[in-house]
Amino acid sequence: MIRGSQRQRAEPESKVKPHAPHLSLTLSISHSRRRRRRRRRHCRLPKLLLLADEMVDRLLKDDATEEKGERARMASFVGGMAVSDLVKTTLGPKGMDKILQSTGRGRSVTVTNDGATILKSLHIDNPAAKVLVGIL
Repeated sequence: MIRGSQRQRAEPESKVKPHAPHLSLTLSISHSRRRRRRRRRHCRLPKLLLLADEMVDRLLKDDATEEKGERARMASFVGGMAVSDLVKTTLGPKGMDKILQSTGRGRSVTVTNDGATILKSLHIDNPAAKVLVGIL
């Protein structure tokens, strides 16, 4: 291997360039370290997935169901449409009032045209509808 001082003697001072193979060696070492780190993370991934699966089972109720694919998309779509149908008649200059009657002991009656008040007074099971209510 040619050392820096020997290289300068072999070449005139005006043409001294940085030694490129040294830089590429450093890059390849750091690249191989990244690969090792990725492999380590990849090995831990199945354990994390198993833990996440167990936590989901603990969080869900016994009567909970799991929906995937087209059914999940359709359920989210239907929940969003139901929320929009409840609120859309209250919007605009000709917005109508809604009458809300509670199911508790007092059975109080509330008249409002505020969409947020209407949605907060409802019990919603659909996850997509819950997100929409949370936004308002």
